Amino acid sequence: AHRLDLLAAAIDAEVTRANQIPGILALNAEILDLLRAPPAEAVARQQSVNHYLERLSAQHVDSLAVFVLDLRGRVVASSDWILTDNLLGADLSHRPYFRTAIAGAPSRQYAEDVVRSEPGYFFAQPIRDERQDWKIIGVAVMKASIRAVERQWLRNDAPAFIADGSGVVLLSAPVAWRYASLRPLSGEQIAELARV
Repeated sequence: AHRLDLLAAAIDAEVTRANQIPGILALNAEILDLLRAPPAEAVARQQSVNHYLERLSAQHVDSLAVFVLDLRGRVVASSDWILTDNLLGADLSHRPYFRTAIAGAPSRQYAEDVVRSEPGYFFAQPIRDERQDWKIIGVAVMKASIRAVERQWLRNDAPAFIADGSGVVLLSAPVAWRYASLRPLSGEQIAELARV
């Protein structure tokens, strides 16, 4: 029980130290200007925001990506812009973290991204525009890695895992247990997991 408490505390620390980043993005003037800009001007503003997000991501070592979504759920700026398999232009409108944030509430979700199939913990925050009576104009997202915790588990002798509410193993030591199910899943549950 003590080891489980320590593991839970380590995961909580890893996850919560990144959760304020989307709130910082939601206040950034360059990001607000990008989301306000007409399409013809947005291209010029995007590069500046990409560089800002890249610098921010570099300061947070376990950040896999920091990005901004427009109202349609499209990535309009991203810290990984320099990579050939970057998130720019990706449609994330189906993600629960986007749908919750665009409806006005902060959100978080463990998932794999649609571009690199790389797992991470996504924190999302609505971006509101004070010039438009605080209307939501986009969503700020940080994708954090919690693999450091999993690697730490691998050094321990006793196996351990974390499962979500559906009983699907998200993190594990041994790694072979990852994405196994603790109980049979219905066809509906499998379809929902594949969708998000």
